[in-house]
Amino acid sequence: MNARKISWIFFVLLLALASWKSTILIADQPALNALSYWGTVATVLALLLAISELIYSIQTSKALQEQTLLVLRDVKRVENASTLSECIAELDNITREVSSERYDAALAGLQHFRRLLIRAIASAKLPPTSIGSLNEMGALELTLIKATRGTASAGLSKPQKHELLTRLLVLKQIVEAQNPAIGAPNVTRQD
Repeated sequence: MNARKISWIFFVLLLALASWKSTILIADQPALNALSYWGTVATVLALLLAISELIYSIQTSKALQEQTLLVLRDVKRVENASTLSECIAELDNITREVSSERYDAALAGLQHFRRLLIRAIASAKLPPTSIGSLNEMGALELTLIKATRGTASAGLSKPQKHELLTRLLVLKQIVEAQNPAIGAPNVTRQD
């Protein structure tokens, strides 16, 4: 039985008890005392009923809050998975641009990728490089900046391009490993 049914049964039992005791307590008293007695009984019963309804509504709101938090967590997970999917697509575009030696477009794509990644993973942990204090994305961006700035022959040599493509693919694997949807059930599925 749920708490609401129990409180109503308790209410009826108290009313029956008050009715039974009324014949003993006010049998030889005037009508004003009987009215006072029944007014007190009704007030106490209403107070108990109000308290039980309050407890019931608190339990209901807590259960609703828990359900809402679960759904919100699932929505956030799906949103992050979607953003990471966009990140992976952007890395594919960057790789294509580097392969075609369009370093300006690759640089713009990498900067867009970084903004997407920050939105998806606030604390993305990427392996450090030996270039000062830059992380892997900073080092990749610096390489692309060097390839786009300077003289007309500022492009990358074949080994440099191969190294850049390898680092982009490693970065893509790291991003793919961050996907929150891996191993999680479908949010839209109703079991």
